[in-house]
Amino acid sequence: MRPFKFELGISKNASGYCKVIWGKNIIYTCVYHTQGQDETTIKCTYRMLPFSVEDGKDKISRREVEISKALENAVEKTVLTCEHPNSVINITAT
Repeated sequence: MRPFKFELGISKNASGYCKVIWGKNIIYTCVYHTQGQDETTIKCTYRMLPFSVEDGKDKISRREVEISKALENAVEKTVLTCEHPNSVINITAT
């Protein structure tokens, strides 16, 4: 099993923050809450880093759209939206 490590509370501006180190992978997560919505909404965006694709385009690829939708569907089933009423939860993965 690859070694892993969690670091919490590094970002002062985010409602929640976690840095995950899993083997050679480093994953940053930040949660920012926006109040004023009628219901809780979860928005997910997945973007590949420019150096990880052949042409380094800024255009969003079909693959990125599909991964974003899959991530959004998975997160909607796991996040307790009742704990964050009337909020927008934006998740960005790169």
